Amino acid sequence: MKMIAIVCDGAGAFHCACVKNPDLFRREIAAKTGAGFIAWAGTPIHGTSPQTLVADIERLVLPCFTAGPGLQHDLHFTMAIFWMVFGKPLAVIISARIVRSIWRVTGIAFLWNLRRRPAKAETRELGHG
Repeated sequence: MKMIAIVCDGAGAFHCACVKNPDLFRREIAAKTGAGFIAWAGTPIHGTSPQTLVADIERLVLPCFTAGPGLQHDLHFTMAIFWMVFGKPLAVIISARIVRSIWRVTGIAFLWNLRRRPAKAETRELGHG
Protein backbone atom coordinates (compact mmCIF):
# COMPACT_ATOMS: atom_id res chain seq x y z
CA MET A 1 0.00 0.00 0.00
CA LYS A 2 1.28 3.42 -0.88
CA MET A 3 1.49 6.29 1.57
CA ILE A 4 1.38 10.01 1.04
CA ALA A 5 4.62 11.59 2.22
CA ILE A 6 5.43 15.29 2.55
CA VAL A 7 9.15 15.94 2.85
CA CYS A 8 10.88 19.29 3.39
CA ASP A 9 14.34 19.57 1.85
CA GLY A 10 17.41 21.57 2.87
CA ALA A 11 16.53 24.41 0.47
CA GLY A 12 13.16 25.00 2.15
CA ALA A 13 10.97 23.39 -0.51
CA PHE A 14 8.24 20.78 -0.18
CA HIS A 15 8.22 17.42 -1.92
CA CYS A 16 4.92 15.54 -1.84
CA ALA A 17 4.53 12.09 -3.36
CA CYS A 18 2.71 8.79 -3.08
CA VAL A 19 5.40 6.28 -2.05
CA LYS A 20 5.70 2.85 -0.47
CA ASN A 21 8.38 3.90 2.02
CA PRO A 22 8.42 7.54 3.20
CA ASP A 23 11.85 7.22 4.81
CA LEU A 24 13.47 6.10 1.54
CA PHE A 25 11.78 9.05 -0.16
CA ARG A 26 13.23 11.35 2.52
CA ARG A 27 16.70 9.84 2.01
CA GLU A 28 16.48 10.45 -1.75
CA ILE A 29 15.53 14.10 -1.17
CA ALA A 30 18.28 14.49 1.45
CA ALA A 31 20.86 13.02 -0.95
CA LYS A 32 19.89 15.58 -3.61
CA THR A 33 19.55 18.68 -1.42
CA GLY A 34 21.77 17.97 1.59
CA ALA A 35 18.99 17.70 4.18
CA GLY A 36 15.46 16.45 4.44
CA PHE A 37 12.85 15.62 7.02
CA ILE A 38 9.39 14.13 6.90
CA ALA A 39 6.77 16.76 7.70
CA TRP A 40 3.86 14.32 7.38
CA ALA A 41 3.20 10.77 6.21
CA GLY A 42 0.01 8.74 6.20
CA THR A 43 -2.19 6.40 4.25
CA PRO A 44 -5.21 7.72 2.36
CA ILE A 45 -8.73 6.48 3.01
CA HIS A 46 -9.69 3.37 1.07
CA GLY A 47 -11.45 4.28 -2.15
CA THR A 48 -9.76 7.65 -2.62
CA SER A 49 -7.16 8.35 -5.27
CA PRO A 50 -3.72 9.04 -3.74
CA GLN A 51 -2.63 10.93 -6.85
CA THR A 52 -5.61 13.28 -6.55
CA LEU A 53 -4.85 13.83 -2.87
CA VAL A 54 -1.21 14.62 -3.63
CA ALA A 55 -2.27 17.11 -6.32
CA ASP A 56 -4.79 18.75 -3.97
CA ILE A 57 -2.25 18.98 -1.15
CA GLU A 58 0.36 20.52 -3.45
CA ARG A 59 -2.16 22.98 -4.89
CA LEU A 60 -4.18 23.97 -1.82
CA VAL A 61 -2.19 23.31 1.37
CA LEU A 62 1.56 23.50 0.78
CA PRO A 63 1.63 27.03 -0.72
CA CYS A 64 0.17 28.33 2.57
CA PHE A 65 3.10 27.10 4.69
CA THR A 66 6.84 27.58 4.86
CA ALA A 67 8.99 24.45 4.99
CA GLY A 68 10.93 24.17 8.21
CA PRO A 69 12.01 21.70 10.92
CA GLY A 70 9.12 22.50 13.27
CA LEU A 71 6.40 22.17 10.66
CA GLN A 72 5.17 18.75 11.80
CA HIS A 73 4.38 20.34 15.19
CA ASP A 74 2.41 23.23 13.69
CA LEU A 75 -1.27 22.74 14.55
CA HIS A 76 -2.52 24.60 11.47
CA PHE A 77 -0.42 22.46 9.12
CA THR A 78 -1.52 19.25 10.83
CA MET A 79 -5.20 20.20 10.69
CA ALA A 80 -4.98 21.29 7.04
CA ILE A 81 -3.38 17.99 6.03
CA PHE A 82 -5.83 16.03 8.19
CA TRP A 83 -8.77 17.75 6.51
CA MET A 84 -7.44 17.12 2.99
CA VAL A 85 -6.57 13.46 3.57
CA PHE A 86 -9.28 12.31 5.98
CA GLY A 87 -11.94 14.94 6.64
CA LYS A 88 -12.91 15.90 3.11
CA PRO A 89 -13.24 12.32 1.75
CA LEU A 90 -15.13 11.18 4.87
CA ALA A 91 -17.48 14.16 4.62
CA VAL A 92 -18.27 13.23 1.03
CA ILE A 93 -18.91 9.58 1.96
CA ILE A 94 -21.06 10.43 4.99
CA SER A 95 -23.09 13.08 3.17
CA ALA A 96 -23.74 10.67 0.28
CA ARG A 97 -25.05 8.07 2.73
CA ILE A 98 -27.28 10.62 4.43
CA VAL A 99 -28.70 11.78 1.11
CA ARG A 100 -29.33 8.17 0.04
CA SER A 101 -31.13 7.34 3.29
CA ILE A 102 -33.29 10.48 3.09
CA TRP A 103 -33.98 9.64 -0.55
CA ARG A 104 -35.18 6.16 0.41
CA VAL A 105 -37.13 7.08 3.55
CA THR A 106 -39.09 9.96 2.05
CA GLY A 107 -40.20 8.02 -0.99
CA ILE A 108 -38.58 10.43 -3.41
CA ALA A 109 -36.72 7.51 -4.95
CA PHE A 110 -40.02 5.74 -5.60
CA LEU A 111 -41.49 8.82 -7.27
CA TRP A 112 -38.32 9.41 -9.25
CA ASN A 113 -38.31 5.82 -10.52
CA LEU A 114 -42.03 5.99 -11.28
CA ARG A 115 -41.46 8.99 -13.49
CA ARG A 116 -38.57 7.33 -15.29
CA ARG A 117 -40.42 4.11 -16.12
CA PRO A 118 -41.62 3.77 -19.69
CA ALA A 119 -45.37 3.72 -20.23
CA LYS A 120 -46.90 0.25 -20.23
CA ALA A 121 -48.02 -1.01 -23.61
CA GLU A 122 -51.58 -2.07 -24.18
CA THR A 123 -52.13 -5.79 -23.87
CA ARG A 124 -54.79 -7.75 -25.71
CA GLU A 125 -56.05 -11.11 -24.81
CA LEU A 126 -55.75 -13.55 -27.65
CA GLY A 127 -58.35 -16.08 -28.57
CA HIS A 128 -61.41 -14.07 -27.60
CA GLY A 129 -62.86 -13.31 -30.95
